[in-house]
Amino acid sequence: MRKIKAGCLGATVIGIIETDMAFLKEQNLIQPVEPEEGVRAKRHYKVEYELVMIVNDRNMGWEARYPAGGEV
Repeated sequence: MRKIKAGCLGATVIGIIETDMAFLKEQNLIQPVEPEEGVRAKRHYKVEYELVMIVNDRNMGWEARYPAGGEV
């Protein structure tokens, strides 16, 4: 179980959302980010997307939108 930050005391974790964006790398749709000079980091990929909650009556769902900030 993940730790809950002090500002979120009383909050209840009801689930975890996992996203698999490997296809972006496999289809060369994203490029690796090189670490800044002098920063101890590895080359990595950065994906920014929006996670949108959709509520329809009693039903709730989620949609990942890529790229973030794109037209709906």
